[in-house]
Amino acid sequence: MHFPLRKFNTFLFQQANREIPLFLLITFFTLLRLWVAPSFGLGVDEAHYLLYAKYLDLSYVDHPPLVGWAHAPLYYLFGTSELLVRLPAILLFAFTSYLVYRFMMRVSGSTPISSLAVLALNSSFLFNALGLMLLPDCFLLPLTFLLIFVIKRIEEGAQTKDFIYLGFILGLSGLAKYTSILLLPPLLVYLIWKKRYDLLLSKKMVASGAIALLCILPVLYWNLRNDF
Repeated sequence: MHFPLRKFNTFLFQQANREIPLFLLITFFTLLRLWVAPSFGLGVDEAHYLLYAKYLDLSYVDHPPLVGWAHAPLYYLFGTSELLVRLPAILLFAFTSYLVYRFMMRVSGSTPISSLAVLALNSSFLFNALGLMLLPDCFLLPLTFLLIFVIKRIEEGAQTKDFIYLGFILGLSGLAKYTSILLLPPLLVYLIWKKRYDLLLSKKMVASGAIALLCILPVLYWNLRNDF
């Protein structure tokens, strides 16, 4: 009885040792962004999306409402400042960095390569904009990785809860950005390519679609009222 417990404890210790450098890496870049965030004024896009919080609605002409909904609690509870406006983007990018690590671990199985991927992501000028400025893409990027993970889980096990997760991930993507609809064709092609017609045509997949549709009902209603 003690041997499996020792093996499990050893596994946990190895996992912790592997992810301590990752934690330090993500913490370093997160603290750096928190330090930089209050030091310069809002950009045009940042100010534009902050107005979403001030004038809350079910959707908007250029983007769905998720970015405004994320701003709103901070805006109405604590007011506004450069740091508060950028805090959600900073936290989301820290989460994205972790997802990139998990993705690369699945692909390469290598801790150094996965850590280098996180370093590369956080060193990129383009992606660093998403690490500071709350834009719709700040949500879509981690949601895309979560979509990949949940599709692989469905492919490997097809548990009911994973189909529920899939529905919410697709729904949140639709609330983040209109172009998230482009995630559906590659998902369809992938399942056809893998010949997983059992998943594609299953009642659980229909349920996933229904959950996603429920999530984006505010956007559809707003567009219907405003002639798309």
